[in-house]
Amino acid sequence: MPLTRRTVIQDEGVQQGAVNTVNYSGAGVTVAVTGGVATVTIPGGGVGTVTITEVEVDVGTIPVYETHATVVDASVTGTSKIIVTQSGAAPTGRQADENEMDGITANATPGAGSFVLQLNARPGPISGKYKFNYLLG
Repeated sequence: MPLTRRTVIQDEGVQQGAVNTVNYSGAGVTVAVTGGVATVTIPGGGVGTVTITEVEVDVGTIPVYETHATVVDASVTGTSKIIVTQSGAAPTGRQADENEMDGITANATPGAGSFVLQLNARPGPISGKYKFNYLLG
């Protein structure tokens, strides 16, 4: 009976088991063998740097249930993905706990260098200044 050599599998130096054959596949995956140790590089997987931007929007003095505002940001393109949420921070002239009373859902439509922020207040209505956080991807 011939002897079969087993390969030890490690995850960052911690042994996970042993196998006869290892086959790596996938976009951008590379394998380098040095001194009897195979190092597999798998690109991506991390989110990188995430920047959340806060913007203050004045919806005006007349109470409304729905409105929109344009937010200028040079990083925005027509194909940008934008996630928007109401900030918990107090806007100018308000207390932070007023955010609990004025629930606002927000959606964004991207354009070149800006996006339109659609606001829907429930139960509403709302007036004055509010802060929103957005994540651009």
